[in-house]
This record gives sequence, C-alpha cells and structure tokens, in this order.
Amino acid sequence: MTESITISNQYTDVAFDYKALREQAIGFIQERSGTVWTDHNLHDPGITMLELLCYAITDLSYRAALPIADIIAAGGENELPKPLYTAANILPARPLSTADYRRLCIDTSLTRDDGSKTSIKNAWLKKRTLPAFADLIAKQLSHKKPTDTAIADVVFKGFYDVLLEFDADAKKVEKDQLIALVKSKLQANRNLCEDFIDIRQVERMPYRLCAEIELAENADPFETLAAIYVNLQQYLSPLVKFYNLKQMTDSGLHADQIFEGPQLLQGFLKTEELKASELRRDIRLSDVIQQIFKVPGVQNAVDVVIQPASASGKPEEIWIQPVPDGRQPMLDIVSSRVVFYKNGVPFVPDKTKVQALFLQKMAALLADARRATAEDFGYPKGEAMRLSDYASIQHAFPKTYGIGHWGLNDTEPDNRKVKALQLHGYLWLMDQLMGDYLAQLAQTNALLSSNPILHTLYTNLVHDFNQSKVVLTQLNVSDANLPTAIAALNATLQSLAETEKEFFGRRHNLLDHLIARFAENFSGYVHTHDALFPATSPYVLLAQKEAFLNDYVAISRHRGGAHNYTLADDIWDTLNISGYEQRVRRLLGIADNTRNNAVNIYTNLFSETDGGGNTMFRFAYILKNTNDTALVSTTAFAIDEDCLGEAEIVELLAMETANYTISSTGGKFVLELNDKTPAVVARCPILFDSEAAANAFLDKVIAQLALPVEEALLVIEHLLLLPSETVEAWLKICVDGNCADCGDYDPYSFRLSIVLPADAGRFTNMDFRRFAEQIIRKEVPAHLLPKVCWISTAAYSVLEDAWKGWLEFKAGLAPTLEKERLAALLAALENCKSVYPKARLQDCSSTLQKQLLVLNQASLGTLKNT
Repeated sequence: MTESITISNQYTDVAFDYKALREQAIGFIQERSGTVWTDHNLHDPGITMLELLCYAITDLSYRAALPIADIIAAGGENELPKPLYTAANILPARPLSTADYRRLCIDTSLTRDDGSKTSIKNAWLKKRTLPAFADLIAKQLSHKKPTDTAIADVVFKGFYDVLLEFDADAKKVEKDQLIALVKSKLQANRNLCEDFIDIRQVERMPYRLCAEIELAENADPFETLAAIYVNLQQYLSPLVKFYNLKQMTDSGLHADQIFEGPQLLQGFLKTEELKASELRRDIRLSDVIQQIFKVPGVQNAVDVVIQPASASGKPEEIWIQPVPDGRQPMLDIVSSRVVFYKNGVPFVPDKTKVQALFLQKMAALLADARRATAEDFGYPKGEAMRLSDYASIQHAFPKTYGIGHWGLNDTEPDNRKVKALQLHGYLWLMDQLMGDYLAQLAQTNALLSSNPILHTLYTNLVHDFNQSKVVLTQLNVSDANLPTAIAALNATLQSLAETEKEFFGRRHNLLDHLIARFAENFSGYVHTHDALFPATSPYVLLAQKEAFLNDYVAISRHRGGAHNYTLADDIWDTLNISGYEQRVRRLLGIADNTRNNAVNIYTNLFSETDGGGNTMFRFAYILKNTNDTALVSTTAFAIDEDCLGEAEIVELLAMETANYTISSTGGKFVLELNDKTPAVVARCPILFDSEAAANAFLDKVIAQLALPVEEALLVIEHLLLLPSETVEAWLKICVDGNCADCGDYDPYSFRLSIVLPADAGRFTNMDFRRFAEQIIRKEVPAHLLPKVCWISTAAYSVLEDAWKGWLEFKAGLAPTLEKERLAALLAALENCKSVYPKARLQDCSSTLQKQLLVLNQASLGTLKNT
C-alpha cells in the first residue's frame, strides 16, 4: 500500500496559523471597540484589511523561521560571519606542551618529484640547559669559571633539543630539508621565553632477540616471525598514526578533544598514542613475551632474551634492559636469532626472506598511518533567499477598493480618488512595518558580524503600490527621478529608525554578546576608558571592540606565543610580534599592531666644553624617522636638570607657528624659535635653499611635536639576550640575599621586560597606566616573571634602536656585531627607569589650590618649578 503524503494543518506556533491569528485579532477588536464596531462579517472592509494583514504576518513568520543558514545567506554571503567560526578555525591552539610540538614536527613532510612523500615518522623534545657562572664578588655572570672563591653555578632554562625519526627510505638531502622545515615551524610557533637549540636525527639503539618458539602445525614460520618482529618493533618504538575526522568521532571523541593542540595538515593524532610513542626508558622482557604471544600460531616460547645488539653473552639482568637517554630502541633483525619448533623439529627461517616480509608489513602500516587528511566539521550552506523583498498587501485588495494595480478610472469623482489615496496612506503604515521587519531579518549576517556597520535597525521603504509617487513624495515626480526621490525618503526613514545614542547602545550590546561567546570581557576597558576619557568618540570604542573580534583567532590562539626572530626581512615595521603583545595591544585599544618606531620626535641632551673648560649642556629636538635635528637650544646650561627644564618650556613654544621666524642669510634660509620677549631660544641647524622648504620642514616639526610618541610597547625576552660563548656581555645580577625580587643569579630564564613610553597619549594618565599594567601582568603566562617599565620618550627611542639592532643580529643580518649590539641593548635596558607625571611642591602659605600628591606615582619637583 502506497503511503499517503500530506501537508499537516497542525501548527506549532500561532504565528503560522492564519485562522488562529484572525480569531485572536477579532477577539481583540471585540474587547477594545465592541460598542462602536459590531459588524465583523466578511463583507466589512475592516475585516478584509484584517485578513490581509494576518496573511502578511504568516509570511513574515515563515521567513523568520527559515533555517539560520538561509537567514545568514540572505546577507549576500554564504559563509559564516566573523566571528562565528568553525571548529578547525577556532579550537586549535598554538603549541604549548612538548606533546603539541611533537604533533607539529610529525606533521612535516616533503613531496618528491614522482608525487610520493617522505615525512617525519616521530619526534621528541628533550629539555636543554645552558651553564654559566656567577661571580658573587664582581656581581656578574661569566662563561668562564672565575678564580674567586664566591662562585655559584647558574643554569639557564627554557631550551629544548629536538630529535627526529625519518622514513626509512629518506635520503640525506631530504633529511636536511625536513630538518629545515621543522626548524622553520618551531620558530614560527615558539613560546615566550623558550627556544630550540639542536634539531637532529635521533640516535638509534639496536637490540637483538633470541628465542625458541613452538609453532602450531599450520603456522607459516616466515609470516609468523615477520609478524613477531613487527609487534616487537611497534612495542619498542610505536608508529604514530593519523586519523580522519570520522575515525576520531567514531572513537567517541568530542570536537574539543579532536582539535586539541596545533592545527595539522595530515589529519588528527590521538593523545594516548602520542604518549605511548615516547622514547622508551627500558625494555621489559614480560612485555616482549606478551608481544610474541599476540601473533597467531605461537603456542609456546622458551629461553627468550632481548639485549643490545653489541652485547655478548647472556645478560646478568634479563627482565629489564635500560635504554640510554635520548636513544630510540630498534630491533636488529640481522643479529637476532629465533628458532621455531614444530612437532619437536627445529627450524631457523631465512633472515633475508623474513626481513623482506618485515619491511613490507612495516611499509603497509606506515602507508595506513599517513592515509588521513585534515578536515573540519561542516555547517549547512544556506540558500541566499531575498528575505527583504516585500510586495505590498494593497495588491491583494479587491478591485472595488480602487487601490490595486487597476487603480481608479479617470472618470471617477475627485472625492473618490482622495479616499483611495487616504486608504493608500493608511495601509502604507502597515506595509512599512512589514517591510522594516523583513529588512531587519535580512541583515542578520551584518548584525552578527564584527565588521563595522552604520545601523542596528534597518528600514526598507515600501513603494511598489499604485499611486506611491503621490503618497510618498507628495508630488508627482517623473519616473526618471523616482529612484532618487525614493532613496532620499528611505534615508530619511532610516535616520528616524534610531538615534545615534540608541545605535551605540545596541551595537555595543551586540559586540559584547559576540565577545562573551569566547568567555572574554571587554567591559573593564570600556568602563575605565569612559571614566578617564569621556570626550573620546563613541566610534573609537566600537572600532576597538571590532578590532578585538576581527583579530580574535590570532590573539587567542597565539596569546602565549613569541615572535619569529629568524625572519631577516621581517624585523621592523612588521606584524611579526609576539601573540602576547598582539593581545595586550587589542585589550588596551592600541590601534597600531605593528613593531615600528613609536617615537616621532624626542629631546636629546648633549654636553660641550666652554672656553673655560667647564662642561655645559644643551638640548636638541631630533626627528626620529629621518634622524634630522629640528632645533638646538641657543643657551648652554651648567646643570643638566636646568637644561631639561628649559627644554620643557621651549617645547610649548615650539608647538605654535607664530613663535617661529624664517630669515635669509647668505642665500640660505634659517629657521629660529623665539620666546615672548622675543628672544631666540632655539635654532634649526639646517640651512634651507628656499623659504618654502623651511616652511615645509616647520610644518613637519609642529606635526611631530603634536604627537611626539605614539602608544606602543616592546616585549623583550631575556632568553634572547644570552651572549654566545665568545662574548661576555650580561644582564646584571643581584647578590643581595634579602632581595625578594631578584635573589637568584639567573636574570634570563622565563623573564621578560615589557617597556612602554610614559609620555604617549593615554599613558600619561596614572589611572589608565595602572589599569594597563593590570592587563599586562594578567595576560603574561603564569610561569613567566615580567618587569614593566614606563620610560621617557628619549629612553624609549634609544631602546627602540638598540632592540632593532639586536634583532638584526639574531636574524643573521649583522653576524660580526654581536658584542656591540648586545652592549647597546643591555645599556638601554639598564636605563629603563619608570617615570611619572611631575608634581609640584607647595609651601604652607601658598594660596594656590592644593593638588593631591601620591608617593611612588609622581615625580617630585621643587618650588622653583612652579
């Protein structure tokens, strides 16, 4: 009997049930206007309007109930909007543990010219330390052991050696290429304050098996022995197998378990199998015997011994054989000896034939282990329906109403035409509600996206009914001008949909929802920023939240990652910064996410000797990016503090164009800065060829003075500052046993300096600085010890140059300048002293308003500085 296929008339929601909607609406009318409207029959025009409106509501309800994939696709893209990510895009993380780094190495392969591949079969990480000595008398570190009696051994931590196992058929040149690929991967995924020293092939330790085994009558001795050798080799050094997504889900693993660790190209690795393939520390005879009995056809095994292939005679300890640290145990078939017995008759299989079968079986296992590919959980692709399209309900009215596409005849009286226009206008309000609802529904993709938007409430002017030109534009515009008039009306309607304040409130709520999906919280920054900088444009905070979400994969996945210091062409003016630094910049709303010169102009203090042999001080303003000297003080000072004080006063004068004069001398033009006297207080040492050139330089100087330094930070890993064995340039150590911060003698292991320009933008505000420091310390991985410094613009400029120079050395661009570059960087770091806004001291008789002065949060001045 053929099953009857029908469409159910049972509705789960009243919004889809036209009849129920009509009944509810009539009940509402009877309740509210039962004394003035008593005719609810079909012939009543109000009932006709009600029925058509109910029909339109069901249409809206069906569209809103479409699958979310279709609703998102209606935005014009059939992809998930950022930041709605698939599992493969959001769940994998940067390598963190040694197991993660093993995954990364094992996922490395080369494709040969014939299309075949050779790859890394397995990889292991071994902790490595670098030794040094602490001279407690001279209070310094050294590669060489000092002769003093007060000496302490120092061991620098955070280093690893990487041991690799290659495919059996890998050639020497292919091994070198694979090592280079692994090195590149490891450096691109290095964690903060960690590094890799030696990457090499693992050294093998051969073992031989000696045994007498009784076989079943029907057992093939060659196949059996080859299978025994395969089992033993898998026990000694298990093969790591890649799985596809279906195999992982079939084994009961969830998405977070499947995508744990770094994103791989060749499939997925099981954690328990990876653990089982660690380098074995010992070989237990009981396990060996168990592997032998796993092979079908083995009935008994006696006199089983496994020992190093180089050993002679029977070992004293047969039950446990130690494996040297860092060595990979391998079965040596050639030196092994296995005797089979069938019905008491001994038989020794030919080793050549057995070895060929063994290699064949191992090759099959390897091929099966490399058969998978990387996959992702899919999501339903939607159909890009035109959800915002709306046809006016006026088209469905009977002809007698005169509002359908037939309209009214020209012979109809004017009062009849006016009534039709009134009905057009009355029904347009209902039409517009429907059109706006559908316009909002069609913009779901944009609302759930972190890309910038201009509205959170959307309108769609309904104008497809008869006489729309008259009703909407109030004048009978021509058909050619109608699109322009409709667009202007739609813009007006859109402006009435929400105020700017409502837009900001709703957009912030939407972005907060998207941020909360990742268990992140941006509200602390927003509240702090609003309280401290209320004049900031609301669009700035929106842009900062959107930037946080747009970069979320990177700032989440790489939050503990370091930068790649081996990239010679990616050192400065680059996005090659640590993941930690990227995250902190986004959490603090720092717009620029690159490592570049944050200092535009800075004050440089220099000394000279006068005619009497006295040391005098002058200041100069230096343009950082061009290294041009903009201004030099005309007065020399005997005290450096007085010189710096004058520099601050001159800086205020230098920001006003009216304080400058340009004069001609010997065909050249000179730029001078005057005070209010007027007297020349600073002069530009550059002689210009024309007045226009002098003015252009002046505009550049004033622009730089308006923003002398931009918000930025430098993250410097102390581990990267270790000198080579031929260079003695070290960070200073503290030998004070009472010092809780640096009581040990290792300033390198798991330590970093985070340096920010104290004079940059919001960083001059101490409350914001405290908030920023909380974020900086909170986001540092728990095992690292950070030092946070807020330094002057001049000191920051010096540090920028020194750090850039050292990075050039680390990348191989200046191989002979290690000592000079490192000494400059160490000196710049030693000069990193936090500075604070200046507070002025006042005497008790002062009538000036007293300002709150907090110790350790202000730089104390004197009464002279008032």
